[in-house]
Amino acid sequence: ALHALFEREFQFGQAEFPEFATLHGVETYNDRLHDASPQAVARRKAHGKAVLEELGRFDLKALSTQDQISLEMMTGDLRREQDLNALYGDLPFGAGFDDGWLRISPGWGPHTLLPLLAKAAQFRNSRDYEKYLQRLAAIPRLLAQTTAALDAGVRSGWVPPRIAMLRVPAQLAIFSEPDATASPLYAPFREIPAAITEADKRRLVDAATKVLGETVHPAFAQFRRYLEHTYLPACSVELAASKLPAGMAYYEQVMLMMTTTRLSAGEMQPIGKHELDTIRAEMGTGADASGSQAHSPTYIRRPSNHHRAPP
Repeated sequence: ALHALFEREFQFGQAEFPEFATLHGVETYNDRLHDASPQAVARRKAHGKAVLEELGRFDLKALSTQDQISLEMMTGDLRREQDLNALYGDLPFGAGFDDGWLRISPGWGPHTLLPLLAKAAQFRNSRDYEKYLQRLAAIPRLLAQTTAALDAGVRSGWVPPRIAMLRVPAQLAIFSEPDATASPLYAPFREIPAAITEADKRRLVDAATKVLGETVHPAFAQFRRYLEHTYLPACSVELAASKLPAGMAYYEQVMLMMTTTRLSAGEMQPIGKHELDTIRAEMGTGADASGSQAHSPTYIRRPSNHHRAPP
């Protein structure tokens, strides 16, 4: 029964987040993108809560050692997610993959995920390309839902530091230029397999140029304008995660999800500072040994791009 639950939840995750299915080599959902609407987020949050209750009905003593470990790991993940969800209250945010308040950053968002999918999917026949065209057609909906989520963050105060977001609009430029064939999303159509007929090649290329030029690129242009003129001005001048609406409770919860300890922020901070000081000293020593001038390094922490909220 436990193994069946694990398999069911794995399949649920693939269906809810087709992008993961593609990255896992599962082609069933290559024609779609996940639903990022508030209703879908609420559904996934409720599902996680129900699964946690279901896991609690298993008797650990009746399980093998490996199954006990698996059960405890899944239970721990879901409990931490529920604790984070509780901090969001009725806001349309969740702890699941791409359900958080920060839907885009320099290191994560539609501009990084969509090109990755274009590389990960298999393109062997016309059907593979037709499914990809359907996925491209779903991009404007995803961008609109992402905009709505970011707007909810603006209204509620769940916004990142402005300085961390300044480069994002420029990263979207390639997705909104007049030449649709320059987009990374057009890449699969640059080398179509020889097994596909010339007539189908022309049809697929024409369809890709049309969907990218007439729907995807205008949607990205609108999304970029929103980021530049609405979202960035509303972002915070504060750097600390503890300055977000949930305060230190959020910081502590994310720290618990990111580490393997239950140390408090006050206990963790001097450890981190000591490690940075050690790294700086070692880098300086290495630079001096090579005859180069040592420079103090700049540390840029990349927000999570899985189902973890950014610190």
